[in-house]
Amino acid sequence: MIKKKTGMGKRIFFCVLAAVLVVGTGILLVRTDWRFTLVQQISAPFRQIEFQKLSLSPESLESVQAEEFLNREGIRKDDSLVLINSAHPVGDSRYSLEEYKDSGLLMNSCAVEDYAQLSAAVLENTGERLYVNNSYRSREEQVEVFEQEGSDVSAKPGESEHETGLAMDVYVYGLAGPGFLKSKAAQLIATEGWKYGFVIRYPQFKTSKTGISYEPWHIRYVGKPHAKILYYKNWCLEEYYEHLEVGGYYQSENYLITRQPEDTTLKIPLGLTEVTVSKDNMGNLVITGVYEQAEMDE
Repeated sequence: MIKKKTGMGKRIFFCVLAAVLVVGTGILLVRTDWRFTLVQQISAPFRQIEFQKLSLSPESLESVQAEEFLNREGIRKDDSLVLINSAHPVGDSRYSLEEYKDSGLLMNSCAVEDYAQLSAAVLENTGERLYVNNSYRSREEQVEVFEQEGSDVSAKPGESEHETGLAMDVYVYGLAGPGFLKSKAAQLIATEGWKYGFVIRYPQFKTSKTGISYEPWHIRYVGKPHAKILYYKNWCLEEYYEHLEVGGYYQSENYLITRQPEDTTLKIPLGLTEVTVSKDNMGNLVITGVYEQAEMDE
């Protein structure tokens, strides 16, 4: 009698398991957004990119005052890597803004050209036209949005990336907000937005770091090569700064990245070219440049 009951229990278990698998497969076939998310999570650990700390000799570094370095010809200064969250608010900082293609939308100046390229790539590869629902918001506008939507949906005034012009809430016709991920455009941005300097600012399963739940429609400009590093490492911006130690030098492909206090003498690698500098909103400068000697200095 016991064996008979045990056998029946096993059959019931396998029947239930088979039913779950069939239903689950059916749902994944219908819900392209769920299927996409599942594939992304499975593939994330297998992405590979060079990102390693370098040990540079004192002889390979130039000591220079930050103000002097920033005023050198050819040094590009932008806002691409400022960290904005509840712990690091916007404060009284001012950001460079520019209108996007006579649209009335203001974006951070460093993001305008690359967003135009991203938008064109989405249209060319998916046939879907990308629209911007929100880009730059003034403090007053953020106050209004926060009062209307509340803290579950909107960041507190002073803690929103929209106040920098670096963030855009995007959509395609008929698909916005959480439904945006059902679009081909959203999936292209999620997997290839890094090519244009953009990342999904609030990725899935990163709420403990960002303080914000998953928002596939909220894209953020961080520039190159940082967007590629974030995507391939599956890091949010907060995690990136955990790995980008102040005073360290890091190589990613042919780029060198260093983060140094903005109020001290900078130690700049000799031979660094195509340099971009951004504040991190934590009292430091993130200096990025092409560094052909990186492989020699490992």
